Amino acid sequence: MIPPLAGQAISTIKDSAIVSIISIQELTFQGMELMAATYLTFEVWITVTLLYFLLTYSCSWLAGRLELRLRRAYLY
Repeated sequence: MIPPLAGQAISTIKDSAIVSIISIQELTFQGMELMAATYLTFEVWITVTLLYFLLTYSCSWLAGRLELRLRRAYLY
């Protein structure tokens, strides 16, 4: 049950604004505004990508840890 639930949580993070500050549309818009002002296209897109990767990877990692902990508790 944990892997599908974690996948759904990660999809929710990617598709909507869990916290209104971290919506992908807002982050992309701010990135495009920053690119227009600084002409640092590559650096801005890499930063936006890393922010979302860290957010989704941390959720995935936490779900894996929870699954491992529950599996150990079930075995003993």
